[in-house]
Amino acid sequence: MGGLRVTFISVGDCELEFLANFDPRQGAHIEHGRSGSTKQDQGAITRFVESRGRGLHHVALKVRDIDATLGGMAGAGLAMIDVAGRPGSRRAMIGFPHPKSTGGVLMHLVQRDV
Repeated sequence: MGGLRVTFISVGDCELEFLANFDPRQGAHIEHGRSGSTKQDQGAITRFVESRGRGLHHVALKVRDIDATLGGMAGAGLAMIDVAGRPGSRRAMIGFPHPKSTGGVLMHLVQRDV
């Protein structure tokens, strides 16, 4: 069975997340125009590593209200991967604006209540 291997390292208020594709046979299939899923996240990471090699994939920012933040970004005209929060790791809700709206940087928005 496929999936992502995830390791977190916290240093003060900074949190580093290391991702590895647990099953490289999964491939890099991404369904554009649809909200992301764990399988799509796995595909996106696989595609990134295949095309660019290992390295920085995204920058995450903690937000208080994921739905309001994503909705506000969409309302401001930004291209979006997600327009509403979806489940992420460690009981977080996550979402992504499209990198073409953020200067080519993939921004990972995270709401974690704990």
